[in-house]
Amino acid sequence: MTKDSAPDKAAESVAGAASAIQDLRSQLPELRDTRSATQMEAERLPTESPQYRTLQKEVSRIRRKIHELSPQIDRARDQQDASKRHLDAATRKLSMRILQDGNVVCSILSGSGHDYVSQLQFGLETVVIDGAC
Repeated sequence: MTKDSAPDKAAESVAGAASAIQDLRSQLPELRDTRSATQMEAERLPTESPQYRTLQKEVSRIRRKIHELSPQIDRARDQQDASKRHLDAATRKLSMRILQDGNVVCSILSGSGHDYVSQLQFGLETVVIDGAC
C-alpha cells in the first residue's frame, strides 16, 4: 500500500475532522468562562455607565461566538462521518482487490464465511480446511 492510497487519505481525513471537532469543543469552556466573568463584572456596575454597555456588548459578542461554534462542530462531525464512510469503502475495495489479485487466500474457518469472500467474482479452485479450528 502506498502513502497515496485511498484508505490512507481517508484515514487522514477522519483524523483531521476529529482534530477539528476537538479544537472547536475546546474553545467552548473558555468562551463560557469568559462570558460568565464578563457578565459578573458588568453586574457590579451601574447600568447607566459606559463601561457596563461595553461589557454587555462583549457578552453579546461572546454569546454569538458560542452559537457560531455549534454549527461548525456539526459540519466537522458531518465531515468526519463522510470521511469514515469513505474510509470503510476504500478499505473494502482494497481488501477485495487483495483477495482478487492473490494467488493464495488464507483464512480461519469462521473468516471463510466473511462478506469479502462471499462477494468474490470468482470461485476458489481449492479450499483446505484445518480441522483443528
